Amino acid sequence: MSSISVSAFGKINLYLNVASKRSDGYHNIQTVFQMIDISDLITIKTVDSGIRIVSNMPIPLDSNNFAYRAADAFFKEANINEGIEIRIEKRIPIGSGLAGGTSDGVSTLLSLNALYKNPLTKKQIFNIARTIGADGPFFTLGGTVFAEGIGDIIKESFSCPEMYFLIYFPKFSVSTEWAYNNISSKFLTNQKKDINILLQALRGGEKYKIYEGIFNIFEPLIFEKYGELRVIKEIMLKNNARAVTLCGSGSALVGFFDKATEAFYIQGKVSNPENFRVTKPVKGDVYLKQFNQWED
Repeated sequence: MSSISVSAFGKINLYLNVASKRSDGYHNIQTVFQMIDISDLITIKTVDSGIRIVSNMPIPLDSNNFAYRAADAFFKEANINEGIEIRIEKRIPIGSGLAGGTSDGVSTLLSLNALYKNPLTKKQIFNIARTIGADGPFFTLGGTVFAEGIGDIIKESFSCPEMYFLIYFPKFSVSTEWAYNNISSKFLTNQKKDINILLQALRGGEKYKIYEGIFNIFEPLIFEKYGELRVIKEIMLKNNARAVTLCGSGSALVGFFDKATEAFYIQGKVSNPENFRVTKPVKGDVYLKQFNQWED
């Protein structure tokens, strides 16, 4: 029996703008993804036959699960006929905007390729990842990435300076489909930050300029419906947060800090500290290294 166990890290968006609606119903976006060290744990082991999903949370255990789809696509593309069990220990809240499901799927894909000694090329992996989710290609790289299209066209990668994030997870989730369907002209015409502010800061490793470039077009829409997020943002900004924005289209909110102690201070001050998590960036090479480690 062979097995592999890896961390499926979540992501936040340093920048997210909706550029236009496409004829296929999706939206063209500009975004900068940032991998963070909040993760699900994926453990894969070979079994006699089939694809079996096991989890500590009530998630789909069939073909509606991204990890299941990734495994099925891998075996078909690699022409391998074996059985596996995929155990998913969920730690990333569902519907938070951290892309836990997509990360689980792509981490499963990369893990299987490592487990079976790399039968698929990087191009094949990338193409399968694109079918898992719009942000699937990002999870083949990790780190800090500028993307366009529906989030699947990788334009540039960066090294993110050391900083800390305080993520607030409310007790509600936000449907990505709902958010995109309701990002009407009322919100799209709002003043937007130029993405080049952030891109130039990332290229130069200028942390304080990075803070200036943080932007998420979904904030007015989501804040209008969920006023508590606006309150949490104000609390963070009054307590040394350099910037605060949504994670993707929500529901989670992320504050940016120079020091971990500043983020932990806020977590210790609020009445619901269990809703807050302090985290930091994950570099692409650190993320990908784990997929080169497999054992019998």
